[in-house]
Amino acid sequence: MSVSIVIPCTNAHFYFLHRVLNALAHGTRIPEEVVISLSQSSLVGEKQKEELLSEHSSSFNRLILLQSATPAHSGVNRQRGTDQCTGDIIIYQDADDIPHAQRVDTILNIFDKFDIVHLNHSYVTKESKINFTDPVDIEKCNYVTSEKIYSSYFPTGVYEECVKYTQAYGGGVGLSDTPIHAGAVAVKKTIFDKVKWKSPEELKLHSNYRFEDYEFNMDVLYAFNRSMIIDAPIYWYNN
Repeated sequence: MSVSIVIPCTNAHFYFLHRVLNALAHGTRIPEEVVISLSQSSLVGEKQKEELLSEHSSSFNRLILLQSATPAHSGVNRQRGTDQCTGDIIIYQDADDIPHAQRVDTILNIFDKFDIVHLNHSYVTKESKINFTDPVDIEKCNYVTSEKIYSSYFPTGVYEECVKYTQAYGGGVGLSDTPIHAGAVAVKKTIFDKVKWKSPEELKLHSNYRFEDYEFNMDVLYAFNRSMIIDAPIYWYNN
């Protein structure tokens, strides 16, 4: 399976991109394609953008920098990047966070072993008591499959029930207090025949733009019921 990484980015986070691209290029599985969706791109110098592409293009089969002059929330930025993807699996990565060296490898391993279209995983922060550079043994990681997730969030099959059950995707499904990143999700490209990342104006469950990630995951779970959440610390969240 081929992999596309989508990185939504604002002008304020542009300088983090070198770090992210270096991490992806030195992982145990290098993605074929990286699509950066940059909003307010006019606030980033042309020389900086040229230098970014020049330095990192050789690391991937395809590196794309999409540019939009206007501000955009992360959901809109992710969808813009998604529309340009060619990979079988699309993995989302925020510009100011860091992927573990095994992140892509681990995600592909899970998609290969399980009949899923949708995967979320845990993350660590600077307060976490683990060494982020340590190898990850996914055989020892806890996980929850769609049967448990779907029945917890939609007990009678009604879409809006999920908001009553949890305000955070991944909450209340048996992974203790492990934080699950809703934005750094991985999906099969084929799901976009039915769902998409929404703008705040399109949200049905909550008008707050911070619900973009939550609603996208609930949409995919509800539409396909082939989801999985794994407690694997393969993502550094720069909180």
